[in-house]
Amino acid sequence: MFTKESIVVKTWVRAVQNGVKSFEDVPVLHNLRDCVSTILEEGEDNV
Repeated sequence: MFTKESIVVKTWVRAVQNGVKSFEDVPVLHNLRDCVSTILEEGEDNV
């Protein structure tokens, strides 16, 4: 399971925030999309 501190989560959040990837590109893998979505919705910039 992934957490907000997981490097994979942080990498995907940065990719989406920077416009390199869209949220739809985030793989459906365990709770990865949930973690990425939560961080993006909270507007956290320090990933």
